[in-house]
Amino acid sequence: MRALNRVCHFNGEIKTSANGTDAIGEISRNHFDLCFLDVNLPDISGLDVMKKIKEVSPETRVVIMTASVLDDDMKNNIERDAYMFIPKPIELDVIKSFIKTELEANDGPASRGGARVGEAIEEKREHPRMACSKVAHYSISIFSDWELRSNLVADIIDISEGGVGIRTSFPVSIGNVIRFEQDFNRKKGVVTWWEKEAYKYRSGIKYI
Repeated sequence: MRALNRVCHFNGEIKTSANGTDAIGEISRNHFDLCFLDVNLPDISGLDVMKKIKEVSPETRVVIMTASVLDDDMKNNIERDAYMFIPKPIELDVIKSFIKTELEANDGPASRGGARVGEAIEEKREHPRMACSKVAHYSISIFSDWELRSNLVADIIDISEGGVGIRTSFPVSIGNVIRFEQDFNRKKGVVTWWEKEAYKYRSGIKYI
């Protein structure tokens, strides 16, 4: 809670629950925009809690966090129902960027992935970008087992001091951490927006 206030600069109302049952009860009684949920809870599985949250409050975006080894069924459940997955240990820069993007997205319509197009994207940019036509190899933080999502290829569309724009055939979501093999000022960034383009995904990556 302190990290959300002090590091992530989130000033909204924050509530915590000691177990999954209490979390379900709290979300059943009140509206929450986001729910940060661990897989391993004292009473029931966090994935079962996520399923119940989707029933009682489908508009609540569930962020799953865990250091556990995930089997295929667990991964499928997370990919289907979670808004974002964060492997532990948690990087606060990722949470900070994610919350900032979510707060900005409240000013206008956003898809499940938070896609914003055209002028809306341009207005959010802090640094001017230059067109680029390089190919980059990268890994993406979908699950803690990096070998499942490594050695992916992206076309670099534009580049700036603060980040890069990429186009890739692999689907991305807001909050995914991208690690580039090449050094574009920095080797790590977080997805801040995305949009679908035919059979490709275009996204903006902010260095962290």
